[in-house]
Amino acid sequence: MRATLALALVLTSTVALQAVRAQGSAAPLTLEVVARVSGRFAAPAGSPDPGFDAEALRRFAAWHRVKQGRELKLTYRYVETVPEVLTAVQGGAEVGLGGVTATPERDRVVDFSAALLPVRSVLVAPAGVLAPARWRQQLAGMRLGAPQGSTNAREVERVAAQVSGVRVDVSLATNEDVFAALAASPRRLDAAIVDLPQYWTLGKARGVVVVDNVGPPQNIAFVLPQGSPLKKTLDAFLEEFTHSSEYFQLVRKYFGNDAEQMVRISRGGR
Repeated sequence: MRATLALALVLTSTVALQAVRAQGSAAPLTLEVVARVSGRFAAPAGSPDPGFDAEALRRFAAWHRVKQGRELKLTYRYVETVPEVLTAVQGGAEVGLGGVTATPERDRVVDFSAALLPVRSVLVAPAGVLAPARWRQQLAGMRLGAPQGSTNAREVERVAAQVSGVRVDVSLATNEDVFAALAASPRRLDAAIVDLPQYWTLGKARGVVVVDNVGPPQNIAFVLPQGSPLKKTLDAFLEEFTHSSEYFQLVRKYFGNDAEQMVRISRGGR
């Protein structure tokens, strides 16, 4: 009886060891990632800090190696706008990133992961241009902008439909271009609608101030092809990661202490 039990244990251990070795020896799974170069979310190739989204994806790759027993190899190509990200994901890229807001309209053509970062659209302007209590009256005749193809470009159009005389400019390619237009002398934009993290990282240093919140709370997420088999695993990682101290350290690294506190409060913590 003891000999039979011992043999069974040896066989079980051998099978388990072979399974682990088989997992460990599996060829790496290559993921094509398309990244919109945007603020602190995704940096150009070769930058010392890859950006918040890109670092989070690196951590997913490490988590996947431990949890799933298979290495993920991430290969990147870079674009300038959100529509380019959506087109690339529809065309075969496995993951899109770069501060992309999950919206119902976009969800019709791609899938999104669980939330990576909560975000608000905010109206910003150079100090002294708009008053929080009167900005709707003051905007008449002013130039209001946002990056082309962004959720904030739609917010600009919505505000312009409510406030007569607003001069809309949603032709600028990037958030960097928007803030440069606000800070130019003479100004090329009088006000803009941007994501709050973009203001923290690009606007405060240029003397731009937040005037008001615009639109509902939303989330930034990874972009995936519709029906992607990666979604379930990526969502499981994000459920763990976005409640970890490592996550909040990453928020603080890229967006500062104010952002970390805002994210903690949005998740019901302190």
